[in-house]
Amino acid sequence: MHHFLFFFGAAVLLATAVDAKSAGPTSLGNSWHDVTGATALDGKLYIVSGGTLFEVAKDGKSRALTPSWNGVTGMAALDGKLYIVSGGSLYGVDKAGQYTQLSDSWNAVTGMTALDGKLYIINDGTLYSVDKAGKYATLSDSWTDTAGMAAHDGRLYIVSGGTLYAAEKDGKYKGLGNGWTHTAGIAAVGSKLYIVSEGTLFLVGNDGKSENHGNGWAHVTGTAALDGKLYIVGDTTLYEAVAK
Repeated sequence: MHHFLFFFGAAVLLATAVDAKSAGPTSLGNSWHDVTGATALDGKLYIVSGGTLFEVAKDGKSRALTPSWNGVTGMAALDGKLYIVSGGSLYGVDKAGQYTQLSDSWNAVTGMTALDGKLYIINDGTLYSVDKAGKYATLSDSWTDTAGMAAHDGRLYIVSGGTLYAAEKDGKYKGLGNGWTHTAGIAAVGSKLYIVSEGTLFLVGNDGKSENHGNGWAHVTGTAALDGKLYIVGDTTLYEAVAK
């Protein structure tokens, strides 16, 4: 297998110059250190922080599930389960934090999401579709400098080399525009796609056209969508960031 790397670094919100189009972020607690993964499943957020997997309610209350999640480079939810790439291996994880190793050689993951019953993972510049047993098929390559991937409206949206791409489930893709430098997060919230780039939150259409929905976001490393709202981890704080 080829190898690659994904997204989830650390998050920081400087809640100062928030654009008028944003409803303004709400802090849900500031104990989130070294966040390396965030996703949503069945009404809860799941966050890997300091090597521990946490279940997090929408009000920010959390409980620790399992430790030893080191080197997490990808995290997604699919059909009632979490899927996490940790230490180069792909694991299936239940909502109690119990896990099963599915496959290895995922040593350079830079993008991971779920769409229509499958996982999609960018590893060492190659996009793969992966079933729930960990078996994979190669789709397309040349995905360099990937800064995030999200499933939206039946497609994959990938930021690679500063360009936003829309990719079909067979790996075919088209560019939607460049200028997406220092991208720190990408998430689909209902029918909307949001990207954090250069410290600004953007609403992005299927054609790649974007709209500023608030700046002051820096060093973001965890983004997730839950029940029509956007959640962002920044500077050890979890925020509910709802854009109008």
